[in-house]
Amino acid sequence: MLQTISGPCNSINITWSPSTRATLGGPVTSYLVQIKINGSQDPWHNCSSSDTLLSTSCLFTSLNKDTAYEVRVMAKNRLGYGLPSHTIIRTENTGN
Repeated sequence: MLQTISGPCNSINITWSPSTRATLGGPVTSYLVQIKINGSQDPWHNCSSSDTLLSTSCLFTSLNKDTAYEVRVMAKNRLGYGLPSHTIIRTENTGN
């Protein structure tokens, strides 16, 4: 589901494409996007305080430079949330 990830300095912008296949429970009504440090036992942090609604992007800021993060996106329909996508990304120190 995740399509584009970029990580200049201490922020990561994530974009994804909506599912094109039919799903049990009907169409997607919102998305939830979460991040945490890779391999940590820390809780997942949401992109916003609520669902991302039907937006297909999320910007996480104030991240640690040179740190790997796990990111996941979950789609929601009338039956609830589906299985999360999953990816590991790394912020990079560009010398700024």
